[in-house]
Amino acid sequence: MEARSAAEARAVDPAALSCALLDLDLGDGNGVDVAVALREKRPDLPLAFFTAGASADVMARATTLAPVFAKPDDLDRAIEWVKARDVAQ
Repeated sequence: MEARSAAEARAVDPAALSCALLDLDLGDGNGVDVAVALREKRPDLPLAFFTAGASADVMARATTLAPVFAKPDDLDRAIEWVKARDVAQ
């Protein structure tokens, strides 16, 4: 499932997810805020972030919650992270 905004991502039912790979820059918010909202609904949901750059504050918050993969250098690592958590495969 793909959401293109923080509002769309917050509306996703985390029970249907095996994991969440969130961009830190979502235009109308950031991935950290979405991650916090998802964790409130499902504390065991595996989370990671994928970013081309974020403010120091957002990056510091992100690293306390989950791994952060850099765009585009860590694309393969991010894909492997998702595959390792995708129980539907």
